[in-house]
Amino acid sequence: MGERAVLITGGAVGSSYKTSFICAVCHKSFNHRGNFMKHYRTHTGEKPFQCTKCPYKATQKAHLTTHMLGRHGELLQSSMNKVLDTIHSSLTTHHIKQPDFHH
Repeated sequence: MGERAVLITGGAVGSSYKTSFICAVCHKSFNHRGNFMKHYRTHTGEKPFQCTKCPYKATQKAHLTTHMLGRHGELLQSSMNKVLDTIHSSLTTHHIKQPDFHH
């Protein structure tokens, strides 16, 4: 496969600036590069997220996290930290005494 995307930037003076990524394969449009890259993997078959416990590979980190939890009964450390940070933020926002999650 040749070119991955056509990058379109533009907007008239005074208008909101807009950048679009157009898939060179199917011409679907994306406003964010990350969303385009996830989409493009559907065409290439690339699976950059490798399980450390088995041969499973995923196209998205969220899919690997789901696999790790369901197949191996564990969350990736980065996902667990994100959950704990969300709980901490919520407790802080609502002024609730926070339990000590990090021993």
